[in-house]
Amino acid sequence: MNFLHAPEGKGYERFRSHRVYLFLSAGGALLLLVMFLLLSAPVMAQERILELFPVTPLSLDLALHSIVEPHSDHLISVQTGATMLRYGDAEIRGLYRYLNQHSGEEFFHEHILLLNGRWNNFLDLLDVSEDWRVGRFLKHLLFGPLEDRVVPYLGLLAGPVLPVGHSDVGYWYGGQIGVRFLVSTGIALDMGLEYSRFGEGFRSDDLKAAQFILFTGLDF
Repeated sequence: MNFLHAPEGKGYERFRSHRVYLFLSAGGALLLLVMFLLLSAPVMAQERILELFPVTPLSLDLALHSIVEPHSDHLISVQTGATMLRYGDAEIRGLYRYLNQHSGEEFFHEHILLLNGRWNNFLDLLDVSEDWRVGRFLKHLLFGPLEDRVVPYLGLLAGPVLPVGHSDVGYWYGGQIGVRFLVSTGIALDMGLEYSRFGEGFRSDDLKAAQFILFTGLDF
């Protein structure tokens, strides 16, 4: 049985307002993150330019899902995305994620659309002065000689799980931390960890799930 689908035989119950509020709060948090980055990010020597639909970097990722709630399971998904907005180190990406599982005679798949707000080079916020470059020190400590070829980032995700068959529209939200390694001009290796919660519909009897995701892929 699809762990996102509500148990059969149970009728629809009234909407639970706190479930709707939870989903809306995730979207609101994503917008607040972007606003924070636009307004409070440190001023750089290079002029910041708002870019609408720059598209690149495009991404293609493979992810391992470790379900931790309501039961333990492991899944694999693929994901592709494009950049919709960029301003300095802040960007918003649009993602499509496809997830499926074969278990004996059972098979299910999910289509997920996500908005992904990212804050690139967030460690630079710790460089308070030329004498106190804490962010630079941490990059050197974590990445050694590769410190000038990496872009660490923080991100938030939120979006709908599209209905399949007779299922309801679901929701997906979470956070991530990761790093891009510049391999060559225009190509980077993207690796990260994500924690997400998701479910089908907003009814009290809908199944909910939580998971950790390890993902890696290429950005072009």
